[in-house]
Amino acid sequence: MKNFFKPFSYIFHPLFVPIFGAGLYFAFEHLYFSKIQIIIIFIQFAIITILLPLTIFYFLLSLKKVDSIMIADVTQRKIPLFLNIILLLVFVNNAIKRDYFESLHFFLVGGILASFITLIGVYFKKKFSIHALGVSSLLFYGVGLQWQHMGRLPFIIPFLIFILGAVWTSRLYLNAHTNRELFFGTLIGGFSQVVFYYWYCF
Repeated sequence: MKNFFKPFSYIFHPLFVPIFGAGLYFAFEHLYFSKIQIIIIFIQFAIITILLPLTIFYFLLSLKKVDSIMIADVTQRKIPLFLNIILLLVFVNNAIKRDYFESLHFFLVGGILASFITLIGVYFKKKFSIHALGVSSLLFYGVGLQWQHMGRLPFIIPFLIFILGAVWTSRLYLNAHTNRELFFGTLIGGFSQVVFYYWYCF
């Protein structure tokens, strides 16, 4: 069973959450965009939210500012979280604008809020599960999209609930987090999405 759940920590690593969010968005909104437009957006997400952070991570690794891609040491999270906030701010202000990608825009703004809350926690030496935070963000973004589109793709919510449970189990098997850290990560991820429902669900 451990071998079954372990890969979920890597497949649903926080680095991939933004591009998974884009996948959710286009699952509902693909009819309003050409295939070329969708491909270009995914390329932008891959560069800004995966390749660039990975480049920065390996630079930090060379400087011994971090020791692994999972960044288990809470004190090592300051720089990656701060840089994540900056990258997402630049991205939503210059590419994923509200006028063209309303709910996706607010999904990323929610990610900025969640990263900021987590960064504050780091300064108080509080460790939250960023894995749980990320998947919880996807789950509650999916709920928002379902609400906005009147339940058009009902299978998405049960699937994301299963993924959240699998990530929880994976992190516990790997002794990466306690239940408390997972709970607060889930809470922050959900809260950071729900507070923006007003702007695109109603």
